[in-house]
Amino acid sequence: MSNGRTKYLIIGLVAMLFNSTYQYSWNAYEPLIVKDLNASIVQVELAFTLFVILSTMTQILSGYLADLYGPRMVGIPASLLMSCSLILSSIVSNINLFYITWSLGSIGVGILFGLSLNLAIKWFEDKRGLASGLVSMGFGIGGAIANPFILHFTTYREPMLIIGILALVTVPILYVFAKYPKNVKGRDPISMVKERNFWLIYLSFSLIATPLLLSSSSLSIIGRFMSLTEYSILIVLFPIANGIGRPIIGFISDKIGRRKGIILTNTLTILAVILLIISIFQSLFTLLSIGIVLIGMMGGASLPIYMSFIGDLYGTKFSTSNTAILYTGKAVSGLLGSMVFIILYGYYGYFSLYFILSFTLISFISIISILYK
Repeated sequence: MSNGRTKYLIIGLVAMLFNSTYQYSWNAYEPLIVKDLNASIVQVELAFTLFVILSTMTQILSGYLADLYGPRMVGIPASLLMSCSLILSSIVSNINLFYITWSLGSIGVGILFGLSLNLAIKWFEDKRGLASGLVSMGFGIGGAIANPFILHFTTYREPMLIIGILALVTVPILYVFAKYPKNVKGRDPISMVKERNFWLIYLSFSLIATPLLLSSSSLSIIGRFMSLTEYSILIVLFPIANGIGRPIIGFISDKIGRRKGIILTNTLTILAVILLIISIFQSLFTLLSIGIVLIGMMGGASLPIYMSFIGDLYGTKFSTSNTAILYTGKAVSGLLGSMVFIILYGYYGYFSLYFILSFTLISFISIISILYK
């Protein structure tokens, strides 16, 4: 990777590190938010669901604007929104105000995510899987760095405030230097969404990410047999696995081909969910750890590999817009993996995990129908 392009990977990676705390520090924040805001677990889970929906749906417009006018114009306001909302969320007095501040930050996170990922997709057509994996690695590793820090506190307010201030003095300044390459080619979003194959890719992406969103939002629920020490270990291991899986699988997909890379992530995700189900019914922490680490690695890898696949198929000129449309599938997986799972869990307990397994199988079937038709 040439030095001239490397700076864009650094910009994207740093932004992703702070973005990560909205998702991969949620397991660390959630019990503290329940206590500090005197809210129920279902009320707090709603904030995570709002994050998933807003961080995905707002990318379509911001992605189109970034493709037309460049990432700087969109990225600086988004970085201010992401960081300032962390600060505001740390001082709110009730769950309803938290919904507002967290939702505003979620919009900023979504915009920054799309811009940062496409700094890699647009600048590194020759090594798209590895580059997008390296940038999005920050989205997992950030939580791994922040979570031990958060766990030192008995309240969510202080660590969230500190992280927000650090983001405020870092990310907006970096995005002053962000830009996309010129004279690139590609198909526009309208032609893309008219294709049946795109929607099969969309279905597969949405469903294969469900175990990841389940583990991000409800690890304390699905692993209730764990001790506090075991839980603390897993909420550090999970984002680390999520982070390192992205460049590893991205690199492999550059070598063996994107199609085989996608089949690999789907297959290992199905295996991971099966291990998760067995470990929970047998209360086996070691097996649970293997399942969670695999879900973290493959769930993290699925994002850059599917996004790179869209870049491969439809080009880079409108890649921020095109990947933003695909990324709305995360709202589907977030809804299924958080609120829907919690509701099903209330009725069926751990048997709700079989619904998650069925989603991964449908994802596998839908992507196979495209790749090997």
